[in-house]
Amino acid sequence: MSWFLYVLECRDGSLYTGITNNVEARCAAHAAGTGARYTRSHPPARLLLTLPYPDRSASSKAEYALKQLSARQKHAYVRDCLALQAIAARAAEPQEAAAGETAGAVGKEIAKRTTRKTPAQPRAARKAAAKAPGKQAVAKGAKVRPAVAKRTVPKQAVAKAAMVKPAAAKRATAKRTMAKRTAVKTAVISAAVTKKPKKPARKQAAVPRTNAAARKATATA
Repeated sequence: MSWFLYVLECRDGSLYTGITNNVEARCAAHAAGTGARYTRSHPPARLLLTLPYPDRSASSKAEYALKQLSARQKHAYVRDCLALQAIAARAAEPQEAAAGETAGAVGKEIAKRTTRKTPAQPRAARKAAAKAPGKQAVAKGAKVRPAVAKRTVPKQAVAKAAMVKPAAAKRATAKRTMAKRTAVKTAVISAAVTKKPKKPARKQAAVPRTNAAARKATATA
């Protein structure tokens, strides 16, 4: 925060020097009689000078040095500072004017670039705009389809397309015939498999009984 050394001219012609970081608030306090003891008995008339400093220490040193001067020296110092400030302000005016002129020139150039004429519409777009319906049809809710430019196909491409179509048709018919043949074959094979007669089961021949088995049979009988 920057600090300021300020000089007030009192109503009796004397000068008061002080430091602050808010010049407006400090001057208002002096005018109200709450700023300093000296300004209570010597009300301030106007603010003569303000000098900025980077910090409070630098402004305090400048205040001490100024208070060591006599009244005549203080008035001379204030006049010299005001004269230097006026010279600096005059020197800054041409620079500000030149900056304003350059800014105006830049603004004009930007305006020229942004307001360039739009390129002319092509012939097809102009025809489409001429054929478009009027405002009444649009107001009624009529749907307007944008005009589509016709594509011109070269003769060679047309000839190639005419040659390609028969070949594609031949391949499609060949595929269909192959599918039909395979379907017929599968149907015939499945029918043949289902029509095959089942073989009858063979009967096993009776095995003659042995003598021991015959004797048991007779014994039981």
